[in-house]
Amino acid sequence: MVENKGKKSGDKRKEYENAEKKLQNLLEKRDALNNEAKIYREERDQLNQEKKKLFKRLEELKAEREKAFEMLSLHKKKRDSYQALARELIKTKKDRDGNYLPQLAKEVAMLKTKIKDYQWEQETTPLSIPEERELIEKLRKAKKDLEEKEKLLAKQEQLKDVIESLNSSISEIFKKADREHVLVQKYYADAQEYKKEMDKLFEKIRELTLMADKNHLKFIKCREKADALHKKAQEMKKQIMSLKREAWEERRQARKLIEEQNLTVKKLLEDEKKLEQLVEKSIKNLFKEGKIKL
Repeated sequence: MVENKGKKSGDKRKEYENAEKKLQNLLEKRDALNNEAKIYREERDQLNQEKKKLFKRLEELKAEREKAFEMLSLHKKKRDSYQALARELIKTKKDRDGNYLPQLAKEVAMLKTKIKDYQWEQETTPLSIPEERELIEKLRKAKKDLEEKEKLLAKQEQLKDVIESLNSSISEIFKKADREHVLVQKYYADAQEYKKEMDKLFEKIRELTLMADKNHLKFIKCREKADALHKKAQEMKKQIMSLKREAWEERRQARKLIEEQNLTVKKLLEDEKKLEQLVEKSIKNLFKEGKIKL
């Protein structure tokens, strides 16, 4: 019976030791997975921090691009306004050009020469009364024609000044329109550069998002595995505690049994000693009575 109990205790001890080894193995695997999950989490968080910086830069570029478009729109309106004004002045100039007669000055000069010729002829050439009357009529008509043409010529000079002023204004306005157009092209080019940089940032953010998502999935899987191992470890701890309680109960029962056996032995020893004393006393009495002789 004692041998069976010893064998059973040895089996329990071995079961307890195996359970402790399994628990230690589970805890080591759990801790390793938690450490791995921590690395994936840190990498994910770092990638997300990089994304935040890129998003901040993206917002700055977006604001700069919007500002460039605002300036582009402003200078485009100015350019279009100058061009529209120039077209109006060109139309006005064409209308004035239609009233401008560049040969008028030549005609005035020719009339003046003709009048002088008539006057010279009147003064130096003998003429009959009809001839002289005809010459006077020609001279009168020439002077009248000259007077009308000189008035037109005076107006033409004013018109010429207006046309020259219009030409100068048109030229200056087109220069202003050209300067505005250069600014339009500049801000358009700036907006395009901002767009290119934004596209690059969008691509980089997309890559970082994919990497962060992969690390997050790895983090989740490691945590799930670690949690499963932790659950097994808790169950193993319960099993070990149960084995410890059983071992403690067995030891308690063993101590109790030993104590009971010790009491029995002690009692037996005490009874044996009393028996010896009783026998010795009986023998002495017999010697005294002479019933036993050596």
